[in-house]
Amino acid sequence: MSTAKGAADKNTQQGIHATGKRVPESYERVYTSVCPQNENRITRHTFMQLCRSTMIGKEAADAIWSSVDLNKTDAIDKDGLFWALGLIGMQQSGFSPDMATLQEATELPAIKIDNLHTLQQTAERDNIAPEYSFRELEESEFIQVNLGKEAGMFKKHTTYTIFSKRRNVTCTRRYSDFEPLDALLRKRFPYRIIPQLPPKTFGGNKNKSFLQKRRKALERYLTFVCRHPVMRDDEALDVFFTYEGGDLQSRLKDMGKVAKDEFQTNPLALHVEQHLPDNIAAAIQSTHTELEPVLATMKSLRETAEKVVATTETQALLWTAFAADIKKLGLSQMSHVAGHNKAQALETGLRDTSNLLKSVVDRREEQCVREMDGLVHNLQNLHEILSAFRDLLTRRLKGIAKDVGSTVKKQTRDRSRLSSSSDGAESAKLEAKIQQRDSALQSLAAVNNFSMYCVWCESKLIKANIAQIGTMLEEMVTSQITGHKQMASAWTPLLDTVTRLVQDLHLE
Repeated sequence: MSTAKGAADKNTQQGIHATGKRVPESYERVYTSVCPQNENRITRHTFMQLCRSTMIGKEAADAIWSSVDLNKTDAIDKDGLFWALGLIGMQQSGFSPDMATLQEATELPAIKIDNLHTLQQTAERDNIAPEYSFRELEESEFIQVNLGKEAGMFKKHTTYTIFSKRRNVTCTRRYSDFEPLDALLRKRFPYRIIPQLPPKTFGGNKNKSFLQKRRKALERYLTFVCRHPVMRDDEALDVFFTYEGGDLQSRLKDMGKVAKDEFQTNPLALHVEQHLPDNIAAAIQSTHTELEPVLATMKSLRETAEKVVATTETQALLWTAFAADIKKLGLSQMSHVAGHNKAQALETGLRDTSNLLKSVVDRREEQCVREMDGLVHNLQNLHEILSAFRDLLTRRLKGIAKDVGSTVKKQTRDRSRLSSSSDGAESAKLEAKIQQRDSALQSLAAVNNFSMYCVWCESKLIKANIAQIGTMLEEMVTSQITGHKQMASAWTPLLDTVTRLVQDLHLE
């Protein structure tokens, strides 16, 4: 045994944790209860369930969580949990929970907790279908897609330089590399949300505006699948980012030929029925119905936001034209019209005004970029994710759910025929058919249950992504405040210039 390992074992026996503090044995029991698979991840949802068992109150629980969730990801690790338990112990002992005081202590205080078994059951259920916050998903990966150079000797094509923070890799890909990746992911994960790829062409893929829109759409697509808790570590994405062979597309297509879907590879696939919420099928149907008006409103919001950007862009163009006309007016021969002295003042004042208006145009263009990259991009992203969720629900209802319903109807019909049949030969055939269909129905039911489980998990991702609405509105307000401040700073020098011009023109 190594010295380091021996010291670690000794610390464990003495109840000394990585925090450097002596901890009560109950801390380990709590950790085992809230992390039954030792995944070292405790969500805010699970922690609040824990706090209800300690009777410390929601206000204290919120304050303690803020003290330990320093990265604001709505999830903490084992160390964070132990610090939180120490703060709970202080609260239960009548002291104000204070991290500085706790850090100075040599040991963490004991805690009183009820219903540890119930807490474990809740944690196990949360582990089956984990809760995620948008911030936690956001922290899990950062994807950047930039336009690369044109490639190809005879037939030119656009390339994209793609960076993945999670994999710490940069690769160069073309649009056609995304197509077999998308097909492979859809085969592997038929009951997960996968956004649609942007169109391959739209009036010619050499148009700069089109290329930029497609670049952003590809970035949104990769960002979602690479942040997805189930898909992000899949081999398909590893190959896409790291493969250095000559033909990535063939490699991905070959993988697709032998790929198994998630029902065949997920160890939970045959055991999810007992964990599904009550009335899950009805809830899925209701969600599918509710999504349509939500999507329609999201589309309208996005189109309105695009008009806001177009208006800002138009204003920049109009002020550019106005500045050019002002400069042209200043260069006009007006000595006979306005008088020699005033003509000189006009030329100088209008030239300076025109030059300063360029700053106004620059600020308008910057505001246009902020609105496009912020408000429009976020609305488009959320609309694409919700659309993909709607497509998933539709695909399930028209696929496995329909197959189960159809098989059940046939089975009911044949059982009815069997009960009323007096023909021995016909009865034997019906019994054989019913037995065969029973076996098929069991398999279909297992797939159907797994599909509902996946939809249940995906609905939690939708809830997490809905948080983008708040972020989006915050960014919109901040963008407008910034824009107005910058516009004010651009207009102020113009006021001084125009004021001097007014004075010069009114001098006798």
